[in-house]
Amino acid sequence: MRTTVIEATPLTSNTLHPLYAALIEHSLDLTVMLDERGVMTWQSPSALRVLGYHPHELVGRNAFDLIHPDDRGRVRDVFERARRVDGPTPFIEYRFLHKNETWRVLESVGSAVLTPDGVRVGIVNSRDITEQRTLKDQMHHAQHIATMGRLATSLVHEFHNSLQVMLLHLDIVLETNESPALMPELDGIKRAGELAKVLARQVLDVSRASGAAPQRVNLNAAIESTTLILRRLAGRHVRLDTRLWATRADVQIRFGALDQILVNLVGNARDAIREAGSVTIATRNVEDRVVIEVTDTGVGIPLRLQSQIFEPFVTTKSATNGTGLGLSTVREIVEEAGGRIDVASAVGCGATFTITLPVADAETSRTSERWTGRS
Repeated sequence: MRTTVIEATPLTSNTLHPLYAALIEHSLDLTVMLDERGVMTWQSPSALRVLGYHPHELVGRNAFDLIHPDDRGRVRDVFERARRVDGPTPFIEYRFLHKNETWRVLESVGSAVLTPDGVRVGIVNSRDITEQRTLKDQMHHAQHIATMGRLATSLVHEFHNSLQVMLLHLDIVLETNESPALMPELDGIKRAGELAKVLARQVLDVSRASGAAPQRVNLNAAIESTTLILRRLAGRHVRLDTRLWATRADVQIRFGALDQILVNLVGNARDAIREAGSVTIATRNVEDRVVIEVTDTGVGIPLRLQSQIFEPFVTTKSATNGTGLGLSTVREIVEEAGGRIDVASAVGCGATFTITLPVADAETSRTSERWTGRS
């Protein structure tokens, strides 16, 4: 097969009928001419708009060098078939390197044609479908999430029913128990079960697009009532301390939400402490706000992750130990209550998570029922 390199200058009315020249000059899509090796011998002016290259920057380069390595073999197979078979190729999608080093998704169709002097060349027409592909992927992801959501709702419903049965049996044990020494442990089990029931109900509420109404909560009292569970959660190798210094500690937050926050933060702190260490939960006031700080002596969080740590599926744990959903859930709860959460950490020096919430005002105090953390 003979190879002839077509003149590389842009097609104009000097080389084409003015109508054809205008069609090429203003085309929104890409048109490229390739020799038998895939070298670009002519490129339409639209390359600058679509790919960031002036046409002369692409002429003489092999098109396959700019195709994503994962797509290159598939595109080359279509190209080789086109050299042997008459007629257009099937439409094919692949990633092509933009001049700014990003990948654009192109949809192309091509065919082999003969020049007037009998040379067989490839003509490929392409359009940029990056945005369409991104939207399509997002729709598929949304459909997947919706399907998983329906499955999760069904599982949570069954879990909620099982918890109700467990708590009923626990009530019987509490009524018939004659050992005072067991009461703190049984109360702790009941509180953990009630929290799990609340969380399950919240998931079901979300699936029905309805949320639980916020209640007035005294943070100091709620933390004190949860300390026994948190100490069990932290484990024997971690010391849990509380410093409840806030003098105005009432906030508006939905029932069970503070327990959910503390369980997530203390659980993460425990996992970050490799051997012995400590976790401190402190409260204080800053002007008209109340601050909760959860500080650990663990391994710390790398700086590169600190700006992403509250995003879904971002985790410092292994795939088997963490889902990356705990901190994103905590952030949603805090923001729902009108607050914010921040992290300060250094590798090897532990981490401090700071939650700032507005203090409930006097008007709220008159219209809301005070909840001290006991269910």
